Amino acid sequence: MTFSVRAGLAALFALSLLADAPLPAQAGACTLDDADREWIQGALDDWDHASREILRLEARPLPWMVFIDTACAWHVAPDARGDADLAATLALAGAPLRFQGGTAEVRGVAHGGEVRLPGGQRVPAVPLSFAAPYGDAGAAFFVMGMPAVWKRDPRHAADPGLAWLIRAVFVHEMTHTRQVGSVDRRIDALAARVPDPESLNDDVIQTRFDSVPGFRAAIDAERDLLYRAAAEPDPARRRALAAQALAGARERRARWFAGADGVYAELEDVFLGMEGAAQWAAYKVALRHAGPDADPATVLTRFRRGGTFWSQDYGMALFLTLDVLLPDWQARTFAAEPASVFALLQEAVR
Repeated sequence: MTFSVRAGLAALFALSLLADAPLPAQAGACTLDDADREWIQGALDDWDHASREILRLEARPLPWMVFIDTACAWHVAPDARGDADLAATLALAGAPLRFQGGTAEVRGVAHGGEVRLPGGQRVPAVPLSFAAPYGDAGAAFFVMGMPAVWKRDPRHAADPGLAWLIRAVFVHEMTHTRQVGSVDRRIDALAARVPDPESLNDDVIQTRFDSVPGFRAAIDAERDLLYRAAAEPDPARRRALAAQALAGARERRARWFAGADGVYAELEDVFLGMEGAAQWAAYKVALRHAGPDADPATVLTRFRRGGTFWSQDYGMALFLTLDVLLPDWQARTFAAEPASVFALLQEAVR
């Protein structure tokens, strides 16, 4: 499972857009019950901790968030300026939620198995989670299935780690809401240089080069060196392992990202930065939920879930390594013009 979306072109995670059908009529009042309120409040508390203590981000209001339940969609901090038509369909669903010393309004609307999102997109009420831009002001929204939606899917119902996984996914995608503006600008500038810009997503490198002989082995070797560097207690050895990974990346990128494929070097940098930082934050939250006695290596192995997707797994290895070598990488990664992850790694190994 991937934790991301096509951030640059605002396409949806793990599904295609549905037909532009009318909104289903509200079948009855949607009132947030105590259990769902507690879960959403806990998720907001996780994001408060992650944004302040883990990512060290400046305080900002919450984005428009849509939580999809089995019968209703809960809209937290909806903004009528971004989508007045959708906002007009929402009704107060209970008392406000808390966030960073203030409150966030929560409204609800019934759905008939299909949920309208800010900007006009519609998605089915299935396990999903993604962030995307909407409107003309560069705002981002966030959407996520509630635990009950995930649990009714046979693929997830028996997963013993589902509770912490959903919370980690939440923080991952909320991190993307702070990246959408800068990533969108960079992707827009690069899209014309790829053969199929409509399919441009965070797995673009894997899609293009997975079948190229030698490429996957190089990626795996670099990634493994970075994970070893992040876990290495000796500072000199840690730096040496990271430097070896960087040398491998330089050789790989010089060999395969040449000529017409040169654009993939820039795309790799964008998506490793985007996905890696979000995965790192999500892992930190998963580790926090695992409790003080949890073994970080065991939690990391479970969190990686096989390392299927390059941008997430390699990206997290990069940021685990940067975090032990380069103080204050967060400010540069979340700047208006984010620093290159490989430039940061080069600085870290000096």
